[in-house]
Amino acid sequence: MRLQSRDSLTLSSSLKLVWRVGGWRGLYKGLGATLALDLPFALVQFPLFEALRIRLAARRDTSASLPIAADVAIAGAVAGSAAAAVTAPLDVVRTRHVLGVRPGELASRGSAIDTAKAIYAAEGLRGFSRGLLPRTIYMGLGGIAYLGTYALCSSALDAHFAGAGSDLSTRRSAEEVRNTT
Repeated sequence: MRLQSRDSLTLSSSLKLVWRVGGWRGLYKGLGATLALDLPFALVQFPLFEALRIRLAARRDTSASLPIAADVAIAGAVAGSAAAAVTAPLDVVRTRHVLGVRPGELASRGSAIDTAKAIYAAEGLRGFSRGLLPRTIYMGLGGIAYLGTYALCSSALDAHFAGAGSDLSTRRSAEEVRNTT
């Protein structure tokens, strides 16, 4: 993140700056805030992706062993965008906590909660939505690539280990959804 803030131009100069300012602790600054962002993001993205993928598969013939690209792309984009929108406030806190409350400022020694309080004091609730639209868009696009690759690899592994043409988890789930709707 230090490289993204343009305080340093190279990886080595960024590492030296972080080491000089915070030592070992500086290298791991923001780990708690990052986990507080990434875990909820994954808890929203993956179940939503699977539910959407199964619903979309239920609307078509599921005899193909590989998922239809459009199903995966739609499910990945929606899941990635939704997870990004829901967790955007956590991303703002994490980013500002690691880099500092204001752009160009060295990260403070306070906690992520202190950073959240500072954001609220300076900008109110609106401060937590900074970058919402770009984040939602690029995480939606990322969801297509990331979850598309996940679905392709998952289906390929299913076919390899369970026999060719038997994506059983998707087929069963799609049939269950079709029978309940």
